[in-house]
Amino acid sequence: MLNTFLCNFVKKEHLNLSSDLKSLKQIDVTKTEIHLNNDHIYVGMEAHAILEDLKTKAPIEEVNKFYASCREFYVEIVLQIQKRFDLNEKLFDILKYVDPKIARNLEKQSVKDVFDKFNFLTTKCNMQKADNEWRNQALIDLKHFGVESEEELKNMPADIYWNKVLSMKDYHGNFIYENLEVVISVLLAVPSSNTEVERLFSILKNVKTDKRNRLSNETLNGLFHTKFGMQANNCSILEPNSAMISAAKYYKSNDSASKSSV
Repeated sequence: MLNTFLCNFVKKEHLNLSSDLKSLKQIDVTKTEIHLNNDHIYVGMEAHAILEDLKTKAPIEEVNKFYASCREFYVEIVLQIQKRFDLNEKLFDILKYVDPKIARNLEKQSVKDVFDKFNFLTTKCNMQKADNEWRNQALIDLKHFGVESEEELKNMPADIYWNKVLSMKDYHGNFIYENLEVVISVLLAVPSSNTEVERLFSILKNVKTDKRNRLSNETLNGLFHTKFGMQANNCSILEPNSAMISAAKYYKSNDSASKSSV
C-alpha cells in the first residue's frame, strides 16, 4: 500500500521499491523536489480523462489547484502510514511468506522465523515437518495450478495459491501439507489493519449485550456469519439442500408441538 501511494506522486529515482519497508519509511515526502510534475501525478484513469477534457475548458489555475490537492492528499496519507505503523516490526517481513513469489523462489529458506514470532505454533504442528513442507511446495508442478508459466503462477493471488497448495492430498486421502497449513493459516488470519479489528469489536459489542452476555463462541460465530452473509446478499441466491429442508421441518414441527402443549 505504501509503495502504491509513493508511486503516484514521487519520482522513480527517489524510490527503490525492491527495498524493505524501513527504507521506504525514511523517504521525506514533504520535499517538493522529489514530487512528480502535475502531468505525471497518477489520479486514476477516469479522473485523468476528465482532467484532459477540462484542460480545454477550465482555467489552468483551476487544474493546477486540483493537482495540488491530490498531491497534498498523497503526502498526508504517506505521512500517516509512516507515523502510525511501526515498519521496523518483524511481522511485516514475516507476512512475506504468503506471497507466491517468495514461496516459489524460496526466498525464505525456512519457516523458523514464523515459529519464533508465534511461539504457540509449536503446540499446533510439527516445526520440522512444516519446514520440509515449505520447501516442497516450491516444487509443485505448474499443472496443479492450471497455469502455463512460472511467471503466471507467481502473480496468482495469495489466497488462491495457498488454497490449491493446502488442498493437495496423497494417494491415501491425507493432506500433504497439513503442518504448513497451520503456519500459513495463521499468517493469512493476521488483520491487514486495526480498522478491521475495531469493526469486529464494534459488531461484537452490539451482539453481545449486557442481557446476552453468556453467548458461546459458536453462537457468536453463527451470528457473525449470518450478518456478513446478509450484507453480501448471499442469502438471496441460497439453494437449500435436502438436509437443510429436513432440519427446518424438524425444528418447525417441534416448535408447533411445544406451543400446543403449553
